[in-house]
Amino acid sequence: MVRSPIDWRNTWQARRQVRIRPMQVTFDPHFGEHGLSDSFAVACCDDFGYGRRALDVLGDQVTPETVTMEIGPGSGALTFPLARRVARVVAIERSLPTVAFLMEKLAEAGLTNVEVRQEDWSELDITTLQDQFDLAICSHFLWQVGDLETHLHKMERASRRLCAVIQPAGRTPLVVETWTAVTGRPYDGRFEPDADLFPYLILREWGRRVHVRTFDYTVERDAAQLERYVTGFIAKHELMTVALRDRIAAHVAPYMRDGRHVDHGQAVVLWWPVPDVSSISRALTDVAESCSAE
Repeated sequence: MVRSPIDWRNTWQARRQVRIRPMQVTFDPHFGEHGLSDSFAVACCDDFGYGRRALDVLGDQVTPETVTMEIGPGSGALTFPLARRVARVVAIERSLPTVAFLMEKLAEAGLTNVEVRQEDWSELDITTLQDQFDLAICSHFLWQVGDLETHLHKMERASRRLCAVIQPAGRTPLVVETWTAVTGRPYDGRFEPDADLFPYLILREWGRRVHVRTFDYTVERDAAQLERYVTGFIAKHELMTVALRDRIAAHVAPYMRDGRHVDHGQAVVLWWPVPDVSSISRALTDVAESCSAE
């Protein structure tokens, strides 16, 4: 029987064009910096519950002897709980301000087993890191990736044992409700972060044995953090003026309870054992030949 390939590439690129857009914020040149601080505050409000629960899914596959490469650590939602559980973490982060922020927070926490490297993962020569890690992992990173197949292959080449992808599933209803309220247009799914389907399809097509589990997590935000959180999504599709920002603030204000907004989310964890090197080499050749044929 001839297997019909799934054309996920065009769908992926179309979804990315909606997701990866610059924020159009006219009133605050430091809006992105606030977002980084907000992300860290949200992550550590329950002692990095998101990251801890993700690692709980992996269970005893993550041990005090595990050497880990994390791709795209951002503000450290996964980095901090990783550092507490494993022998060493090498975190690959493109943004220099994010690197500086993360290193400062790690130093404040007294975590000395994390090396943060300021490098662009998409351009990184993976031969410099090949087979150096027990675990290659990324969290909330997939939408930054243009070429998913190359991304997954590089993860496998870096790891000698296990790879894992963690991705939030679904979007808080408040973002959806606010979009409709402030734009007057119906919501059509532009903010949905579900990306785990795509690597699953690729990995299964490669014959990988992929494990899938979900976990629940909770985050809390104060009024300013909630306003910026919602604004950040809408500003990718609407020019964010002070007037529009104020309308967003007015809409989200009633959702505050005792000065906080509690958001309940769910995330997906995919993990799979790394095949032997010869299998990876054959897969890379197949991809190259497929690209040449196209």
